[in-house]
Amino acid sequence: FLPEGTSFQSLFTPEELQRLHQYAVEMCHLDSFQWELLQDFNPATVSRLWGMKRNREQKTGYGDYFKKQALAQGKNVGGLETSQSQLEMFFVQPTLQRQKERLMCSIDNDFKNPDEEIENYYYTQDFKYIWKSFLQGMEAACYTREEYCRMLDDRNADWLTKMPAIMQQKSTLFVVGFAHLPGDQGVLNLLRKVGYKVKAVKK
Repeated sequence: FLPEGTSFQSLFTPEELQRLHQYAVEMCHLDSFQWELLQDFNPATVSRLWGMKRNREQKTGYGDYFKKQALAQGKNVGGLETSQSQLEMFFVQPTLQRQKERLMCSIDNDFKNPDEEIENYYYTQDFKYIWKSFLQGMEAACYTREEYCRMLDDRNADWLTKMPAIMQQKSTLFVVGFAHLPGDQGVLNLLRKVGYKVKAVKK
């Protein structure tokens, strides 16, 4: 939430508020009540909520699908990160001004890259395209290299400290976002660096 004493009206200019409202109505299909509720949250939370809403309108993500399948089969489901660490990374860490800058930049650019297009490159294992697409998205949302490294490289490295012990216990399916796979610091390459053989599973 926004800190006490701060409001949307004090954080954003009237012109910025108008652009935000237009985006909320036209792109996220929010009604006036939802728009009012939104103004209690900080810009980072607004950005994530809008992204989640648009993703749900498109289709369910792979993570949710596999989680439901696992639970239906009585399998254990866990995570590589705590809720607290994710909250701090996505909603707390940047300053309010930086959150505002990224939110305004992202809605002004509104980077569009349909899931279907990324899926095609995923299935053909063209991770260079996926990485390029991710970097374009980060640039459109005004993320600095330090910021997206914190979102990807640092988390990938942290996951690699946990994955081996989990895999030693039993066969495990790890579901991560596309952008965590490619690159020198991607999960696939990090697994290779510590001695794992990595290969694609095909039908």
